[in-house]
Amino acid sequence: IVTYYSTILGEEGLNRVCIRAGWTYVFCQICKLIIVAMIFPERDENATEYSLVDDILHQAVLAIDVVGLVYIVRRVRVDALKKVLGCGLGFAGAEAILSRFLPLWFEARESEFTWKHIIASLDSNVSIVWMISITALVFLAFCSRAKATTVNKPVLVL
Repeated sequence: IVTYYSTILGEEGLNRVCIRAGWTYVFCQICKLIIVAMIFPERDENATEYSLVDDILHQAVLAIDVVGLVYIVRRVRVDALKKVLGCGLGFAGAEAILSRFLPLWFEARESEFTWKHIIASLDSNVSIVWMISITALVFLAFCSRAKATTVNKPVLVL
């Protein structure tokens, strides 16, 4: 909320961009859940052999987030800065709610204090920066009308 109101998104009231990106993140997570449940076999914890094919398929399923980012960045009709900030903040906010806030809400009723909640909140702050930077890279790679020049080619490689 602080990040939203401290950027141009809060000044222009572009919460619809963040909400649409958040729902896209939820849809991507549901798709990943269904694909993993249907395709991947159960792994033995005691298995010692490594399967390259399973690992490549698992990474391909994780790329659904990038496909969701490309979809929402192309669908939102605002200028580039607002698009990158709104979509990145929406994805990061939905991730923070689903993977960090809900476990905190249900586990905060325990009688003892654990540091994992503090670490999760710090990780959530880092995740916001990470998701906005990934959204900027997706925008530059797939959605920008400008061709890759010598200025932004190193950024795309990173």
